[in-house]
Amino acid sequence: MPRGGSRSPNIPVGAWPSVPEGPEGGKLNRAITPGLLLFFIVGDILGGGIYALVGEVAGETGGAIWAAFLLALVMAAFTAGSYAELVSKYPRTGGAGLYAHRAFKRPFLSFLVAFAVVVSGITSASALARGFGGDYLSTFVDLPVVLTALALLGFAIAFTTALAAFLISTGDLASLADTTVALLVIVFGVVNVSVLVLRREPVEHEHFVVPSAVPVIGVCVSLALLTQIEGETYVRAAMLVGLGVALWVVNWLIVRRQGPRDGDTATTAPPST
Repeated sequence: MPRGGSRSPNIPVGAWPSVPEGPEGGKLNRAITPGLLLFFIVGDILGGGIYALVGEVAGETGGAIWAAFLLALVMAAFTAGSYAELVSKYPRTGGAGLYAHRAFKRPFLSFLVAFAVVVSGITSASALARGFGGDYLSTFVDLPVVLTALALLGFAIAFTTALAAFLISTGDLASLADTTVALLVIVFGVVNVSVLVLRREPVEHEHFVVPSAVPVIGVCVSLALLTQIEGETYVRAAMLVGLGVALWVVNWLIVRRQGPRDGDTATTAPPST
């Protein structure tokens, strides 16, 4: 279905026209090569999903573990379709934060969405460190789980290490994985809503258009998943989001004190709740 200048939803990869960078989307220096990104994804999937969490899932589902992974694949496909449309429509850096900003024009919401993506990566790394330091390494060396996991994160920057240390010390593998899921499900819900909102904003270049039912189902799936998350997970996720709110307030105070810069389109109003 053509939309926003799109003549065909099936456009070959690499066929997108060059889109000039506007004042709201600068370029980032590419530091991660495709090969390194591939190794990261494979390591995350195998290390966290296959080798660490299969036992946790099997303990809940028993012999129907294959159905749980199949259901997860089907549910993820709806959000993947929404991302495919937005990535092809706005081929700029920024990810979910950019899409939320284009759809809702609320810098506070955009910051929280982007921050949720960042901390979900930290909770995921903490879960991997916890799993490796517990079950994997204990087969060869008998060391405290928390100390081993912290040692694996020793090369991270101070803020990330401190946050990961807190998560590792206060949660086990399953709870850290649930926190990651909770944060990402919220982000995915916002992304699916953004697809529907941004249908009113046409673009001049061709882009992939997902059927309208896909983001609608994606929103419903996100809401359904949020009802299955335990209260303890919400508390941990709320603490992380609260940290993001605190960082936003600090940034807002600094920007307000320095005054607006030339070409700065950020709002100077205080964050609304």
